[in-house]
Amino acid sequence: CENFDFSLRSFIEAFRLCAHPTIMYAAITSIGYFLIPGDIVGVQIINLILSIVAIHFVYQILKVIAAGIHERVIAFATLVFSLAPMFLGTFSTYTPDFGVAVFFIFVLYFHLTKKYVLMFFYSVCLILTKEIGIILLAGYYSAYCILILFFTSGSCKDKFRKVVTDKTFLYGLCSGLFGVIYYIYSMFFSDFSNWKFSFGTEEAGVVQDTTQMVSNFIYNFSYIITKLKTLVILNFSWILFILLLISCSVIIKRKLLKRILIYKEMISICGSMIFFCVFTFLYITYNNSRYHLVYELCLFLLSLSVIIKLFGKRKEILFLLIGLCFIFGLEAYTTVDPLTKIFFDRIETGSRLAMVTTNWEGHSGVKADVTVYNHQFTYLDKAYDAILEKEYSSDKDIIVWGPYSETKAVAIEGIEGKFVWNFKDNKRECVANENTEEFNI
Repeated sequence: CENFDFSLRSFIEAFRLCAHPTIMYAAITSIGYFLIPGDIVGVQIINLILSIVAIHFVYQILKVIAAGIHERVIAFATLVFSLAPMFLGTFSTYTPDFGVAVFFIFVLYFHLTKKYVLMFFYSVCLILTKEIGIILLAGYYSAYCILILFFTSGSCKDKFRKVVTDKTFLYGLCSGLFGVIYYIYSMFFSDFSNWKFSFGTEEAGVVQDTTQMVSNFIYNFSYIITKLKTLVILNFSWILFILLLISCSVIIKRKLLKRILIYKEMISICGSMIFFCVFTFLYITYNNSRYHLVYELCLFLLSLSVIIKLFGKRKEILFLLIGLCFIFGLEAYTTVDPLTKIFFDRIETGSRLAMVTTNWEGHSGVKADVTVYNHQFTYLDKAYDAILEKEYSSDKDIIVWGPYSETKAVAIEGIEGKFVWNFKDNKRECVANENTEEFNI
C-alpha cells in the first residue's frame, strides 16, 4: 500500500503479491489497510465482510435451488457451509486462496440471479486474484455451454446459435479474454509470471531434483495420490462424498436427472471442480491444503444443494444437518477426523491435540504452510511467540542451521525475513514501528 500512487501501473504492480496476480483481491482488502494503517486488523475486517457476504449469497443460492423447502432447513444447510473447516479456520488469514473462494461464490450467485455485469466483474476479480481462477471459470463456462447444447432442441446450427447468443457465454468469454490479455502482458512485458510451461513425466516416489518439478506440468503418480487424499479425505470431506453418492443413487433410481440438470449454474460447478482437479493433479507445487479451499467450498455447496433438494422435506434432514454442524465445527478447531489421522502424517505437538501435515515428500513444504488446513495453525503461531517471549532478547542471536539456512524457509516458519519482534506486546509482527526491532539472525 505504501507504494501505491493511484496510477494504473502502480495498481498493476503494487498489488501483485507472492508472484500471483492478486490485483483485485489485494486492492479490495487494501481498503482495510488504508483505514487502519500499519495493522492487519483492517484487512481482517474486510475479509470478515467478504466472508459474511459469501455466506449470505450461499443462503440465497440454496433458497433458489431448494424452492419450497422450509427456510429453517436452508438456514442450517448454510450454517454447515459456513463451518467448513478450511473456510472457518482460515478466513482470518491473508491468502489469495481465500479471495478465489469468495469471488467464485460471488460469480455463482450473480449468475444465478442473472446480474451479468456483476457476474463479469467478479469473474475478472477471480482471474486477477490467482492463476487458478481462469481454470475454474474455464470449467464453469464450458460445462454451462455443454448443458445449453444438451437442452436445446433442433439442428447443430440452432444449438450453436443458442450458445453464442447466450449472455452467460458472452460475458464469460469477455472475462476470459480479459484474463488472457493480462497474462500475456504479465509474461512478456513484466516480471510477473510464476508459471513454467514445460511438460514431462517423473517416476513415482521421491524426486531428488525438485527444482525441475516445482511450478511445472508433470505427471507424477505419487503426487496425484497425495492430492487425491487431500481432496477426498481431509477434514471429513469423505462424508460429503458419501452423501453425494447416496444422493446420486437416489437420483438415478427415481429418474430425477433432468430435474436436477435444469439448475445449470449448480451443475456447472462440477465443470469447475473437474478442471480444478485435472490442473492440480498435473501442475506440481507444494501440497498446501489451502490451495484447495475453493474446491472444498464447491464440494460443500454442491453436496448441500443436492441433499436438501432431495430430502429437504423429511424430518430427519434437520438431525443430519445439526450433526454435520457439530462435526465440521469441531474439525475447524481441532483434528478429530479418524481418516485424516490415518492417511496423513502426524505432527508432534507436545500435547494431546492431534495435528497432521499434507506434505508431499517429492517437494516438501515448511510446516507453517502444510499444516494450514483448519484453525490449528494459529496454535503453532502462538507457540512461536511464546518461545521467543521466554528465550529471546535483543542481546541474543538466533542461529539457523540445516536446510533452513540454505532455503531461508525459516522466514515462512515465523522468525526471519518478513517478521520483526514487538518487544512491548511480545509477539512477531510484519510491520515495523516504534515498539519493534529486527531479529538477530
